[in-house]
Amino acid sequence: VPALFRGGVNDVLLAGYALAVAGWRGASGPVLLDLEGHGREPGDSGFDLSQTVGWFTSLHPVRIDIDSVETGATPLSALVKRVK
Repeated sequence: VPALFRGGVNDVLLAGYALAVAGWRGASGPVLLDLEGHGREPGDSGFDLSQTVGWFTSLHPVRIDIDSVETGATPLSALVKRVK
């Protein structure tokens, strides 16, 4: 996945989730969700967090527009690029 889309696995998972929700809902419009981060992604900061306890949870609102993705041979790749 990273080589094909120059992104991460999460990009593909979010695109698939958005397509599933849009199909289940049967309505057009954006898919809205909150993306949670635990704050310990490698390279986030220059601080050594190995001696800390707990999480640094953060929520990020995400809006994925399904309608504007062109339908064609590769609608999933267009949606993954939009999510990325």
